[in-house]
Amino acid sequence: MREGSQVPYLIERPALFRSIPLEPVPANDPARSSLSRWEIKLPRDSLPLARLTLHSSTVLFQRHLRLFEKIADDRRGTYERELGDAGWSHTPGNKDALVFDLPAAPSSATLLLETDNGDNPPLALTGLQATFPVVRLLFKTEPRPLALYYGNAGVSPPRYDLNLVAGQILSAEKSVATLGPEEKVHGQGWAAQWAAGMRGGPALWIALTLVVITLLTVVAKLLPKPEPPGK
Repeated sequence: MREGSQVPYLIERPALFRSIPLEPVPANDPARSSLSRWEIKLPRDSLPLARLTLHSSTVLFQRHLRLFEKIADDRRGTYERELGDAGWSHTPGNKDALVFDLPAAPSSATLLLETDNGDNPPLALTGLQATFPVVRLLFKTEPRPLALYYGNAGVSPPRYDLNLVAGQILSAEKSVATLGPEEKVHGQGWAAQWAAGMRGGPALWIALTLVVITLLTVVAKLLPKPEPPGK
């Protein structure tokens, strides 16, 4: 965006991937001593991960691992959403990594990985990489500052006639744009503002007043009307 107008753009999805290292943090349950569990923090929610790659320094083991996340439901509780499960083993001549291919991107910024060690020593994780596909945003503009907005699921993607010359744009010489510091946009629609006010504030008291007036009106209509004098 520049000065309130959108700059036409194309999205390129090359067959390229990038990886970032992540740190699995032990999150064991004291009540389940045979279970090893790790918490994996992602840089942000809904990161479009394609796979996770695990490494272990344990020389000899055979385990089944489960990857999942906890999602909040409508009743203020949580439920577990499965992201994958796989068997993994090491022998003295085999120290292959375990690759979790994710069928869907996680919704939250926290993943959980667990395995049951049985009567064996706990499994030691020594490395973890998250892999995601490369996506490029291509546009033609003057070398002036732009604002990149994202994260609004209610906005439909634009459709441009620019697609007719997409091949020329994709093959043209390009310059790399750099991102400045991220800023959160705090603007909300009227519905969100009203819902926030209902949690405590003037909107709550206005709503309660309207309810009381409505109830008094209904009660007044149900009461018997007084008879006219002389009857």
